[in-house]
Amino acid sequence: MASGAMKLLVIGDACSTHVRKRTSILEGLGASCTFLSHRSNEEDDKEGVIVPKFTKHLPWPLSRYRTLFDIASTFHVIRSSRVDFVMVQFAASRLAWLAMIASRKPLAVVAMGGDVLYEEQADLSAAEAELTCLTFRAADVVFAKSPYLAEKLQEMGVEAQRINVCLWGVDPSNFNQNKVEGKILYKDYSLPESAIFVLSPRILQPLYNIDKIIMAMSVVIKNNDNVHLLVAEYHADEKYKEHLINLIENLNLQKYVHFIGSQSTDDMARLYKQVKISVSIPPSDGMPMTVLEAMACGVPNIVSDLPHYRSLLKNNDNVLYASEGARGLANSILRLLSDDEMFNRLRLNGLKFIREQATLPQEAQKVMNVMLQLLASNPSGRKPICWRGIRLFFATIWPAMTPKKLLKR
Repeated sequence: MASGAMKLLVIGDACSTHVRKRTSILEGLGASCTFLSHRSNEEDDKEGVIVPKFTKHLPWPLSRYRTLFDIASTFHVIRSSRVDFVMVQFAASRLAWLAMIASRKPLAVVAMGGDVLYEEQADLSAAEAELTCLTFRAADVVFAKSPYLAEKLQEMGVEAQRINVCLWGVDPSNFNQNKVEGKILYKDYSLPESAIFVLSPRILQPLYNIDKIIMAMSVVIKNNDNVHLLVAEYHADEKYKEHLINLIENLNLQKYVHFIGSQSTDDMARLYKQVKISVSIPPSDGMPMTVLEAMACGVPNIVSDLPHYRSLLKNNDNVLYASEGARGLANSILRLLSDDEMFNRLRLNGLKFIREQATLPQEAQKVMNVMLQLLASNPSGRKPICWRGIRLFFATIWPAMTPKKLLKR
C-alpha cells in the first residue's frame, strides 16, 4: 500500500496543538485522517473532527441513560470506521479504552509521559490503570517518546518488538533561529533593551514546580536585577496561579515575574527567539516538547535531573541539570548566564540534537513507514473484542457495582 492510500482514525484531543500538528504532518505525507475527540475548538474548521456526543436532547426517561447511549454511539463510530489504522494519541482516556475494545483495525498508540508514568503523574483508579495497560498491550505498535518510556512499557507487559521510539520532534518551519518578527518582549513590559528573559514554558500546574522557579528568582535578582521570568499559562490551574501570585507578592517580585497567558504555536516560537534560558523542573516527565522547541530555537535548557531524560538529555552537553532546591536552581541560572563557553556548548549541541533526532517531518515519516509495514504483513487487520476490557471499562463508570476480584491484576 502506498502512503497516499492510508486512512487513519486519530483518537485524541483535537484542541491539542501537538496532536493537531502531528496529524497535519501525517496528512502532508499522504495519509487521510479523521479525528475522534472529546472536544473541538469552536474557532477551528470542524471538518474531519467527530465529537461523540449525540444524546444532548434525549427525552425523559431516556435521558437518565445518556452515558450508555454516548458509549454505544462512540463504540459504533470506532467499530464501523472504514480506515486502515486507528491511532490513539493518549492511552489514559475513555476514548482510548473504547478504541482498544471496539476497533477491528490495527491499533497504534502514541505513549506520552502521563499515560505511561501514571503512578507518578496521574490519579488513576485500579480499573483505569488496568485499562491503560491493556490498551498498550493490545496495540500492534506503540510509539514511545523516549527510551525510558520504552523500558517502562516493557515492564507493563508490552512486547519489545511492538515498541518504537519516536520523539516526534519539532516542526522546523515554526521553531528555528530565523530573525524574530512581531512582538518585542522588552517593549511589551516597558523594560530596557538589555533585559534578560528566562522562560517557564510548561503547563501552569503544580506538577511543573513553577513555585520553585519563582523562589529561585528571588535569589537571581539579588545577583542580577536585569533578569525577568516569563510564565506561560497553558492549561492553567487557577488555584495554583493564585498561590503563585501570592508567592510573588510575598517575595516582592512583581517587577520581575510576568504571566504571559496561553500562547499559540507561532507566539511560542517568537518567545523562544527572544529569551535567554528555558527552565523546566517537574519531578516526573516523558520527553517534553518545550525542551525540544527551545533547542530548535537555539535556547539552552535547564531541566530536572531525572532518569527519564538521561538517555537523550546530557548534563553539561545539550542541557544543564538543575541543582537541588530554589537556591541551587538560582545558581544554575546564574552559572549559565555568566559562562559563555557553557552557554554556547549547550546551544550548539541542542541544535545538533534536533537536526539528528527530533525534526517532526522525519519522525512522522518513520511512523508512517512502520504502519505501512504492519499493513503489508497483516492486510486484514482484524482484531478480537477484549471482553475483560469491556468489564473494566464499565467499572470506571459504575465502580460501586464492580466485583473487587475483577480489579485484581
